[in-house]
Amino acid sequence: MPSELLACVPGAYREVMRDAIVETMKARRQLASSEKQLARLVADKANHVTPPPLRMKVPTVQYVKSFIVANPDVPNAFDASVATFQDELLTHAIQLKTAEVNFLRQSIALADPEDANGASPAFTSLLERLNERFDSVHRNAKKAVFGPPTEETHGRSTFQGWVQDDSVVSEYAAFVADVPAIITRAIAIVDDALLAEETKAEKKRSLKDSAMMDVDEHITSASIQSVIDKRVAQLLSDKKGKAKTKKPGKPAGKQAKAEASGSKPKQRGSAAGKGRAARRAKGRQDGESQSKNQKKDSKGKGKAN
Repeated sequence: MPSELLACVPGAYREVMRDAIVETMKARRQLASSEKQLARLVADKANHVTPPPLRMKVPTVQYVKSFIVANPDVPNAFDASVATFQDELLTHAIQLKTAEVNFLRQSIALADPEDANGASPAFTSLLERLNERFDSVHRNAKKAVFGPPTEETHGRSTFQGWVQDDSVVSEYAAFVADVPAIITRAIAIVDDALLAEETKAEKKRSLKDSAMMDVDEHITSASIQSVIDKRVAQLLSDKKGKAKTKKPGKPAGKQAKAEASGSKPKQRGSAAGKGRAARRAKGRQDGESQSKNQKKDSKGKGKAN
């Protein structure tokens, strides 16, 4: 509830007005909802459509075959009676909803619809509650009366008693004159909120319609599933391609440590060891050359003989 409305109410009457403002704003929202429901029911009645809440399953009645053959119009007549009942039910629902709308309108009205100069029952009830509160406030409102100073009081005013404080009367009269404006303002606040909600909903509907017009075809569950399947297949193919390309392994041993530290690996063996290896390699080469010469000599002797 807006606090600025209660700020216009004197403190002695705020509790009564708080309840009245809350009830009025709640009734205004209920009235807006009921008016929409009534409009839908009337539209369904004009279009010969049964609203979903009033639809009923046609009961099944068993007939013997010979009876149906003799009276072929019986099933259709039964279905027609059910349709007539649903139509009467819709008419009755419209009547009850209309009565509800009229009741809610009277609950927030200030003037009597039958008497332009009279107050509505709701406003009369509010005034009665305010008058009861005023009687209590006026009865307890007292002000002190002081007399002129005397020699015995040494120049101070003398208290003479309590009298009725009539300032609350003028305060209450000014406040009661503002009550209709306060109630009207509460209704206007709800109307503004309802208009903002309707405008927001209309923007959402127009945005949705424009978005559906941009696509070539309406989005269905089958098209969504097709997009999902294509995406899954693409992800699986990407994973298979990554699995085929293996990364080169890391070198092991002292060579890996040397590469990581940036230093060259140390070579094993001394100079003497290297010399022995060279002599052995030379000896192997000499032996191979001697064996080749012997083979040539043996071939030459064979030809001479």
